Amino acid sequence: AMLILRNPVHAIPSYFNAQYEELNHLSTHSIRAPNEEWVKYRDADYASRLLKYERHAIYWMEKYYSSSDDRGRRNNLFFLSYEALTDGTFGPDAAGQIADFLRQGEGVNVIEPDSVPCIWQTVVNSKGAASSTMRTEGPTER
Repeated sequence: AMLILRNPVHAIPSYFNAQYEELNHLSTHSIRAPNEEWVKYRDADYASRLLKYERHAIYWMEKYYSSSDDRGRRNNLFFLSYEALTDGTFGPDAAGQIADFLRQGEGVNVIEPDSVPCIWQTVVNSKGAASSTMRTEGPTER
């Protein structure tokens, strides 16, 4: 199993923005929710949301980290932070680690290691219409 987690300080506001866009029938990554909406959401039940985030991480860690696969391998959980994966310095290496992990699976065709940095640059640095620079209000994390 692979678990990519984003720091909850960034993940919770990002999730709120996504909910706001969906509720208001807006395109994804098109606008930030107004600050006053974010503050109401944050202040209403932030501790509960953080607990759900923690339970999610614990579930995956307990289910896959300590289990064995059918070949007797332990620790068959690959964990990575979203921040590392999208970081300009560490991102290409993190993507390479994902490729190495996937390469261990039977029947999984993974790109050559030399191609990983190029693919990472293309995916992470692509600038489309959904650029976050279009958003002007609300929680700053996306």
